[in-house]
Amino acid sequence: METLNEYFMHSPKSKSDIKNGLTAVSKTILFPGIVIYRFANTQRPDLYNTGSWWVSFSPFESLKNYSESRQQSLAITAHQCLAIDPQWSNGKKVNVLVKAQIKQKLSAWSGTPKTQVSKILVGFNKYLTLPLKPHRNITQLYIPGLGEPDPNDSNRKIWESAFIGPWRIYI
Repeated sequence: METLNEYFMHSPKSKSDIKNGLTAVSKTILFPGIVIYRFANTQRPDLYNTGSWWVSFSPFESLKNYSESRQQSLAITAHQCLAIDPQWSNGKKVNVLVKAQIKQKLSAWSGTPKTQVSKILVGFNKYLTLPLKPHRNITQLYIPGLGEPDPNDSNRKIWESAFIGPWRIYI
């Protein structure tokens, strides 16, 4: 295997997530030393390191600079620019930033985030649909299989072998 998670790149879940989440998709390899970031929620600590959606250093810096220029929190900027539906985080905003450095090669899908549609319950069986339009210049990474057993060491998860860190910052 070329990367720790290669096996999961073409799984049904990966195909579905990519189809629904990204456009202009290309396969990429994340090499040792690359720093990646993920936005998460304190109510789902199980997904801090195993969630599939990440951004690399340059897109993260763009998010940070955009946040500062608009004088708004990084969490709000992430929700807006990455089209993060609050329903995916139990109706909560993202409040954790996870940072990791790649230690062993990983496969990922890279692409432009798609517009998502959030359904908000406003009455009995009545929903308001709200389009979440991402910033088209921010590239996202989809890294499948991080929570699966490491093919070289079944006592570890892929993320445990692939990451230095990770570090969590509450935002």
